[in-house]
Amino acid sequence: MQTSVLRFTFFHRLRTPPLMVIDVGAGAIRGLLFEEGQGAHLPKILHKNVRSTEPSITPARLIQEVHTFLFEVTKELGYAPKKVIIGIGSDIAEFSLTLIRYAMPHPQRTINASELSGFFREQLDEHQDASRFLLAYPLGVRANGYPISASLLEKGDTRSVKELEFPTLFAWLGRETGEAFDQLRQMLGGMNIVCMTIPEAYRITGETVLDIRDGFYIDIGSETTLLTLVKEGALTAVSSFSYGTHKIARAIADARTLSFSQAQDLLRHYMDGSLHEDAMRKVIEIIAQSVREWERNFLKALEVCYHHGPFPAMAVLCGEGARLQEIRALLMRGEWLRALSYVSTPHLKVLEGRSVFGGDSLGGFLQGSEDARIGALMHAWRYEQSFN
Repeated sequence: MQTSVLRFTFFHRLRTPPLMVIDVGAGAIRGLLFEEGQGAHLPKILHKNVRSTEPSITPARLIQEVHTFLFEVTKELGYAPKKVIIGIGSDIAEFSLTLIRYAMPHPQRTINASELSGFFREQLDEHQDASRFLLAYPLGVRANGYPISASLLEKGDTRSVKELEFPTLFAWLGRETGEAFDQLRQMLGGMNIVCMTIPEAYRITGETVLDIRDGFYIDIGSETTLLTLVKEGALTAVSSFSYGTHKIARAIADARTLSFSQAQDLLRHYMDGSLHEDAMRKVIEIIAQSVREWERNFLKALEVCYHHGPFPAMAVLCGEGARLQEIRALLMRGEWLRALSYVSTPHLKVLEGRSVFGGDSLGGFLQGSEDARIGALMHAWRYEQSFN
């Protein structure tokens, strides 16, 4: 199923090809076609497209759906978008944080960007896995154990460098998913496609929009929940588990002998607060049981964070599952936090699409928590471009 907010018919008159940002989720693929805002001006969204995907879709099939999605956009436009920014999240990738080290053969005072890239790629080969496809995102560079900017290294404003370290976020794709991704990047003779990870998009948005340098992001999607820990402005831990709103809908479908789409509608109305009383009584215990199961998975996924020291008090809830009051209440009770932090109750914030740009929905295209990812992707990409 596909829903569109606007047709493309007038886009042929645009002087500059627009850009596109795509949030690839197991429940839906969301795309925004937009024009860049100059300076402090906000971007102008021209079109929003939401394509629902089939239940239990595989990551490889998701990427193939993106291929079809982009082909249709290009056909309607008459040309390819200037650039396509694709968000990489836990529905298609497994994440891990790694420190890549490079021992300099000879100490150097100056290292240019090309050399840095070469050193990184040389060490990256050691981390390849023949059974999986690796996307690697360096998050910074350290010289002799100390963080330093690439510009200072190039100027030589440092001591002789004996060792480089690259904190790196790995996004692992299954082999079939990776092959589908390669085909996507080669479509139409090589469309200008760049990728940004959802954890990094949340980190940038949190720091630059919400003024959060220390926070814990909980993104509850359709099939997975993605956890991102940020401390002192740096990605510190990333974890995920296979439990999202689809699993709750399946529990409702099984218990009430409904189709999956009927159960989804019930859950959607429940989260919106528009479910009538009789129907609510029939699903409220099913949802409560599902949330308890989500909590068990959540606590297990937190184990990778224990050795990173005290957790920040700020927790940011994102994704369509953020609309569940039971999830919000569970997180606010704080039992999960007490073993990880000096505080007993978190400061809980729900990130919505419209809050990414200071409450501006950009013409009504960015709304609730289900639009948080795509809003964060758009903002984070624009923020990074301002420094390039």
